Amino acid sequence: MPVYAFVNSRGGVGKTTSSINIATAFAREGNRTVLIDHDPRQGTASRWKREADDIGNENEVPVIKVESGITRVVNDLKQVYDVIVIDGPAYLDNSNTALIASADVVVLPIQPSQTDLWAVKTALGWIEERQIITGGTPLAYFLLNRCHPDERVNTAELEGLKEFGVPILKARMVNRINYSRTLKEGTTVFSLPANDKARQEIKAIYEELTWAP
Repeated sequence: MPVYAFVNSRGGVGKTTSSINIATAFAREGNRTVLIDHDPRQGTASRWKREADDIGNENEVPVIKVESGITRVVNDLKQVYDVIVIDGPAYLDNSNTALIASADVVVLPIQPSQTDLWAVKTALGWIEERQIITGGTPLAYFLLNRCHPDERVNTAELEGLKEFGVPILKARMVNRINYSRTLKEGTTVFSLPANDKARQEIKAIYEELTWAP
């Protein structure tokens, strides 16, 4: 019953977009999956679910809004679901240590920009502190989002990420309109044709996460 937490110390990096789509990928593979909206300030995942309900789009993943007591909620949900995905807040402070402690895997969506490299250090600090306590968990991975389709454009930022010593997922999310369009429509990239590039990217990220050590 793995718990995947999508976190960063900065808003607007794609936590909600990636967590919604990855949760859906798990559900489509037959896993009983739930998405926790743990962003009390923005609550974008909950708004996405309301939008879907308002226009009659039936999604494959239930969304539960949790503002506090994340450890207790996660432990309760483990009795019901195979996979738990958490959309973390657009900030991290002492109150969020429980979020990281509840996760088996932390995914850090990050855009290839210098400001994002500076901002992610706070999140990495919390994760490293937890790993010292537990002897290595949660596992942590960078997920590149809003990348340029030509990887050579992102070379400098990739080198900066490597200096943190955190594995970078090979699969990544290119800057595509279909990510924001499907989110606004209360759907996911899995509503698009099988050959859609955004859908293929999410599928590749899902496969890499499930095979990650």
